[in-house]
Amino acid sequence: IITKTLIEQPKAQLTIHLIDGVHTSYVTAVDFLGYSREITTQHNFSFGSRLEEYEQYARNKEKHDPEIQAMSCQTLKQQITFACLEQEIKYKQFLSWLQQKFSLAQISLYLHDTSTHYFNFLTKNNLAHADIITTADIDDDESLKNGSINHYAMICIKTLNAKIDAKTAWLKKLDAHNAGILTASIPAKNSTNCYFNTIKI
Repeated sequence: IITKTLIEQPKAQLTIHLIDGVHTSYVTAVDFLGYSREITTQHNFSFGSRLEEYEQYARNKEKHDPEIQAMSCQTLKQQITFACLEQEIKYKQFLSWLQQKFSLAQISLYLHDTSTHYFNFLTKNNLAHADIITTADIDDDESLKNGSINHYAMICIKTLNAKIDAKTAWLKKLDAHNAGILTASIPAKNSTNCYFNTIKI
């Protein structure tokens, strides 16, 4: 969807917000350090002199996790650093590829770990709600355990209430041979309900 948009609008100003629980390590660290959640090709993540301080913070935050509590300080520091660098490197490569392929576009990329933190970030930084909301692979067993569909529905509801002409697209496997795109709608302004309609592809 991103590349299709940029092919059709090569001079677009595109702000991408990626929301996924796998970003938790990175988002928690950059928030703690006071860094921006924006991924840029110029900035390199580093704890600097605060790694020991953050290691204690992370250990206290996960005080009910026996695996983390059993780790040595050095091992936990290494795992924390690796987790953050892994996320940054992956998304830097993605951003760099987009910028090279679509050099006339202005592209910004932000990471979030939960829908609540995403909306709090928009409010705190006085940012506009999304024009387009997309998702895929949210109805596997593991995602469903984490309430993925409810979270996506909440994102759709809040966004459509703020911007009724926003577009939504949930790419979903319908059966072994067919896929579909589910679009979201709300019945009225300030509604807390969301309905999905399927377009077979």
